[in-house]
Amino acid sequence: MRAFGSSVLATSLLLVTASAAATVETLVLSGSTDDQGNVLAAFGTPAATRATKVAFQGTASAILTKSGTTFAVVVETGDPLPAPLTGTFNTLFEPSINGSGDVAFRATVNTTATERQGIFVATTGGIATVDLTGVRPRPPDINSAGDLVYETTSGLELWDSTGMTSTVVVALGAAAPGGGTISRFGDRVVLNDSGVVAFEAEVSGGDEGIFTWDSVNGIVAVAQQGAPTPLGGTYAAFAPAQAVSINGGGLVAFTANLNGASADFAVLLYDPSGPSTTVIAAEGDVVGGGAGALTGLDDEYVGVNGAGDVAFEGRFGGDRRLVLASGGLTAITGNLGSGAREFAPRLTTADRIVWNIGPEIQQYDGAVTTVISTADTTPFGTGLRSREPNINDPGTVVFRAVSSGRLHLLDRGTVEVVAERGGPSPGTGTFTAISEHALRRRLVFSAADTAGGLLVQLGRSGLEAIVTDADSTPLGGTFDLLGLGGEHALDVAGRSVLFQAGTIGGSAPSGVFRRNITNGTTTAVASEGGTAPNAALFTTFDGVWTAGRQSVFRASLDDGNDGVFIAAPSGTVSEIALTGDVAPGAGAGTFETFGQVATSGTRVLFSSTISGGTATDGIFQWHRGTVSKLVLDGETGLGGLFVIDALSTQLAQSGRNAAFIGALDTGASGIFLSRNGVLESLVLVGDAIPDGGTLSALDLGEPISLIRTTAVFEASASGAGGAAGLFSAKP
Repeated sequence: MRAFGSSVLATSLLLVTASAAATVETLVLSGSTDDQGNVLAAFGTPAATRATKVAFQGTASAILTKSGTTFAVVVETGDPLPAPLTGTFNTLFEPSINGSGDVAFRATVNTTATERQGIFVATTGGIATVDLTGVRPRPPDINSAGDLVYETTSGLELWDSTGMTSTVVVALGAAAPGGGTISRFGDRVVLNDSGVVAFEAEVSGGDEGIFTWDSVNGIVAVAQQGAPTPLGGTYAAFAPAQAVSINGGGLVAFTANLNGASADFAVLLYDPSGPSTTVIAAEGDVVGGGAGALTGLDDEYVGVNGAGDVAFEGRFGGDRRLVLASGGLTAITGNLGSGAREFAPRLTTADRIVWNIGPEIQQYDGAVTTVISTADTTPFGTGLRSREPNINDPGTVVFRAVSSGRLHLLDRGTVEVVAERGGPSPGTGTFTAISEHALRRRLVFSAADTAGGLLVQLGRSGLEAIVTDADSTPLGGTFDLLGLGGEHALDVAGRSVLFQAGTIGGSAPSGVFRRNITNGTTTAVASEGGTAPNAALFTTFDGVWTAGRQSVFRASLDDGNDGVFIAAPSGTVSEIALTGDVAPGAGAGTFETFGQVATSGTRVLFSSTISGGTATDGIFQWHRGTVSKLVLDGETGLGGLFVIDALSTQLAQSGRNAAFIGALDTGASGIFLSRNGVLESLVLVGDAIPDGGTLSALDLGEPISLIRTTAVFEASASGAGGAAGLFSAKP
């Protein structure tokens, strides 16, 4: 096992306490207007420097399809709700598409109804309401008949497209095979064309596992913790975030960790006709396509098609590759890096796979291609952030698109427009796109105008260009700021802005840079092809964060590892954490895939999945060379077990205090606060807000901010007069 390099490992004791009721304040609700009279529908990427000063993207969202080269809008923010409802769609989420092109999706709504979130389906006949009662923030799935499965507070419900009625088919509290009752469902439930539902579930008083439901057999166990496996031994614990896939014949593909077996993990295929379970791939199997021996699995993707071909995401040392099992095991992609996420749980007949990376959508269709990019011109605009893709058998891709066309600043109750697409640019002409922003006393943002990309700050006299594509880089050549890419590609601290960018004509194609706003000097923090602390070379950069005068960045290396790094003002780059390093507090577990990062002063908070340990996910803190555990998935606290999804949780740091979005296996979810070494719940879904309603959901896709012990966050609301809003909560 590789040593941790310059950093020191430390474990910490998790202290937890039940918090007193937090003070929750409503900062602004959807349906409000800004200083130019624009109606606010959503609050994208909020960043706060005070509890009452927040920058956010006045975003609109849409569900789009792409078939061949043709884009089409299914539904967008502001569209009217289907009768007899009155009001409009607010924010759109998580589409799923069938072979006929019917699209199921989840949406928040602005309406007088008590419920602010629902499931809808769009067909050639228009949009229909599926359910508005107790809908959980989980993706629906749709089959060829147009039937839907989705989760509510009652359990899993199946909507019959013929009768247009829903039935609870697996209730929360239902008896599970082998004993106990179902207490929680996995994050992604799937439905096949025969009406069979496949899902992961936690079981109270019994064994969690992978299950199916159908109208004849009811709930059937596919694999349960403690049950024997085809490789001997027993199945280990299953995770809510892991993927499950089912084909039309009822074959269920899944991944599993194993105890006491001839391998520590495997990809398996369950056939209900036996029933029987077949091993598709296991630890140590040699995979063709130049991949070598299988050393690990990422459980966020598995797919099975009608022919019984299975695809999965394998680990080969530090590489993440998609593998196809079809008459043998073959790696069908190179290293996907750490940014590939949100895989649709499907494998088409033509072996197509689709996923999200940064603001774009990629697919495998014989080769890896970018199917939806920020440069695409769509009926919903350009410069879109695309997420949550799904694909049908003919190859049509459906996805959620977010348009960040207007940047707002909320300050002491007033919402002002800072910049908007079509507005005057301090560079050349007008803005053609408003991209990412950062706020730490100073507000900076990335944008494009008629001359190209630029970074802009809000100064005392208005907008000022900090960096433009025409500027020279420390690596030679000029900047390519439109190639900034990814999420969290810039940050600010004091008089400097930290950003990642491409170069044109430089000695390296891309790098991480720091610009002194006062004197205009720019330094290269790291460059593509530059040497990392472990002597490997940097290949891609995936996010930057300021830590006082130091610079933190996430990167992939040419040896297949990913890592989080920190650069001193002197230019010395040190490792914070690297793939394969021991994860403190998780036994012999090692860091696998890094998720979010947050910084404050010289402290760095980060999340990571864990391989081979006592936990699968965790959140960790780094300070002056020491990494310590904050909390692990499955750790006991606050009357339950913590449920941490390292790749989707949001983090915030303020001095010694830290906050994150998480859940407990009791069903409670919300924002948790660590202060003075003690972990407490700060605000939970269901908590009351001053407007007479309650918080109904937190969006894992939106960041949170922490100012001392006050969290600022975006959330959905119920019964409050607006479907969403910005809120603050303090102990």
